[in-house]
Amino acid sequence: MSGTKSQAVGGYPEIRTVNELFLRVAGLNRPDAMLMQDEGGAWRGISSKEIYQQVRALARAFLAWGIERGDRIALLSENRWEWQVTDFAVLAIGAVDVPIYPTLTSEQIGELLHDSGARVAVVSTRAMYDKVAAVAGRTALEHVVMMDSVDVPPDAVMFCCSLKPGASPNVAALEGQIWVVSSHPANHHRFRCVMQIFALGGQ
Repeated sequence: MSGTKSQAVGGYPEIRTVNELFLRVAGLNRPDAMLMQDEGGAWRGISSKEIYQQVRALARAFLAWGIERGDRIALLSENRWEWQVTDFAVLAIGAVDVPIYPTLTSEQIGELLHDSGARVAVVSTRAMYDKVAAVAGRTALEHVVMMDSVDVPPDAVMFCCSLKPGASPNVAALEGQIWVVSSHPANHHRFRCVMQIFALGGQ
């Protein structure tokens, strides 16, 4: 591997970072660049444009909260489309993912939040929020974002609200260099999602 150059695949340059993957998918103009499964078990597509807009809006929200390059953002969730959007938004602004398995206890989560110095936590459900809230006083957390839109506590930010446009006038370009590569939890959840990686060749 050392001393060799990246090879083009299918006419496209080799994807070397998660941000390059995101920008490739966002530029495909596909109606089903990502698939998600709703509560009824039905699969529906999320378009390339929607993904880009959601990542951009969430990145705006992080920047509006003063999150800077190198700051930590914790992600406590099962596998669902909001996980990927959050991951891409964190990387786009040069922040650092702190992925936390939702099966961990509140005490274990507290240790990870404290050690990482995470300023924001993005959680999937009220149950995950409660785990974080129980130990928040021992952490550097300033904001908690909840993906579910039901049973949201008053001191949490609803994920859908953070995606509203115009949250901040100063937005870092999403086409910048990636600073960290994170791995996604492989847990199954009723809100499953799939990135259409097979579409990267333009088929």
